[in-house]
Amino acid sequence: MLGDAVGYQITRECVGAFFELHLCGKQAPRLDGPTASAPEVRFHRG
Repeated sequence: MLGDAVGYQITRECVGAFFELHLCGKQAPRLDGPTASAPEVRFHRG
């Protein structure tokens, strides 16, 4: 289970990357897949 601080940080990074990609048109490598810094994150592509 994730701690509150870790969950908050991961959520903040992913949401920020989403908005940078879709609203600003900037690259968002955080959304490309799992990273070494957050192996708990799973990506589901549909």
